[in-house]
Amino acid sequence: NDIGTLRLWEVRGTEQPRIAWETSGDQGNQWSAMQWSVTPNIDTYFMFEGIRGTSFRGDISIDDVSYLLGGCIGASAGNCDFEAGPCTWSNTVVGDDFDWTEGYGSTASTGTGPAIDHTTSTDQGKYMFIESSAPTQPGQTAHWQSELFPATTGSTRCIKFWYHMYGSGI
Repeated sequence: NDIGTLRLWEVRGTEQPRIAWETSGDQGNQWSAMQWSVTPNIDTYFMFEGIRGTSFRGDISIDDVSYLLGGCIGASAGNCDFEAGPCTWSNTVVGDDFDWTEGYGSTASTGTGPAIDHTTSTDQGKYMFIESSAPTQPGQTAHWQSELFPATTGSTRCIKFWYHMYGSGI
């Protein structure tokens, strides 16, 4: 796939990480929502993995990440909209090939990525993205990891985010 893949990993305690959700390819030139209900009975964290595709003509972006008490129906505004920085999310130190980057407006690669963020719907609003042009290479990965969330036995939580995957080389 030319644009690559966006994955959400769930890591519960010392268990093996598992892919909770993924999508690949052109998702259109718009922000799309994803939300998923989870009942973490042990301490859990989440990690976004962006995998660069074969072309430099498509970027992957995320915005308005939330981890909310309760199920996903009617979830409210995001816990991290990136307007004031990365909140409690960070690039991993080991295990990937390059980093997620804070962006606003259009990305550096012409005809790729969002022109505006999801939060403010302006070219001044911020989001996180992976750049598909050099020096990154096809198949390389970038990990964006949450803080560790304490177990909430019997209490459902919702992770919600908006994503944008677009480019002419998709």
